Amino acid sequence: MCALQKAFARLTWIIVFTQILNSTLIAKESFQDECERALEIAEQQYFEGHFDDAIALLNRCLNKGAFSGNNLINAYKILAECYISKSELDQARNFVKKMLEEFPYYQPDKEKDSLILIELVEEIKQQKIKKEEPEQKPETEIVQKPDIKRKKGNKVFLWIGVGAAAIGGGVVAALRGGGNGGGTTNGPERLPDPPGEPGSN
Repeated sequence: MCALQKAFARLTWIIVFTQILNSTLIAKESFQDECERALEIAEQQYFEGHFDDAIALLNRCLNKGAFSGNNLINAYKILAECYISKSELDQARNFVKKMLEEFPYYQPDKEKDSLILIELVEEIKQQKIKKEEPEQKPETEIVQKPDIKRKKGNKVFLWIGVGAAAIGGGVVAALRGGGNGGGTTNGPERLPDPPGEPGSN
């Protein structure tokens, strides 16, 4: 009997849980359907100039995550257009930025979208491209430093060359002087004669 009661209790909980889950799904689906209708109403309110009403209606659905795909794009566009009409371009730019973050390949409709919306889309895309481009460092001009060691070495070789030239010139002059017949040269001094034998005088 206890086992039967436990089984019955489990079955009851399963039925209750299933009903709660189904009601949650139905509520979610009904809310999504409601937001799809709200999207149409907000668009109509935008064209009639009721910008604040359209903004409030769409923000309610956005905060619940009811939009996806094209509906989400249209919601962002209507919100941006409402803020453009109110001359609040910073708010409009924020919604365009959100739209491009989720749909980076979005292309504006030049026939339906306002000129300001199209310009905002292009502006934000260009900003994103610039951020993704690697920063190019400016080319620095390479200035070749003088080779100090080489200059010092050249000076050493210069002095050696001058010294060698001077020595070479002295040798040549000496050779020329020795071979000139008209020149007077002092030969080695003659040694004195050895003393004579004793008793030879």
